[in-house]
Amino acid sequence: MSSTTFSDPFKQPKFVSPERKAELAKKRREAREKRLGRPIGQHGGYREGAGRKRIGVYNVTIKLTRIQYLVLMEEGKGNLHFAIQSALDKHY
Repeated sequence: MSSTTFSDPFKQPKFVSPERKAELAKKRREAREKRLGRPIGQHGGYREGAGRKRIGVYNVTIKLTRIQYLVLMEEGKGNLHFAIQSALDKHY
């Protein structure tokens, strides 16, 4: 039989200071630049609020009866997505 070892689930990871994290990131960046053979640019993040705004996309399953479905389709003028969005906007 082979024996399997498990790591201790209660063992906390070692604390790494922010200075050390920055130093390691700089070393990784330099190694990547050397490997690629070109300088690596910095993209975004210089100004407060810079970059593309992310919006949440939620996938929710809704169980509707046939009558609820027809009412929503009528409210949304044939588009279920618009009907559900308008119902959410109306009630929240």
